[in-house]
Amino acid sequence: MDSGNVVYKSLSLFGDASICGIVSGLKIPVILTSRADETQVKIDSIQLALDMF
Repeated sequence: MDSGNVVYKSLSLFGDASICGIVSGLKIPVILTSRADETQVKIDSIQLALDMF
């Protein structure tokens, strides 16, 4: 989890990457976002989870 968080933050801050936070492989996707995430990241995460469901 810690390594994933480092990669997530590095890509979003320094790589100008679009980020979505979900955990897949469960019965339903679980949305994981940070309080510091922008609104668009949260919306993209919700949309991806809906697309996977």
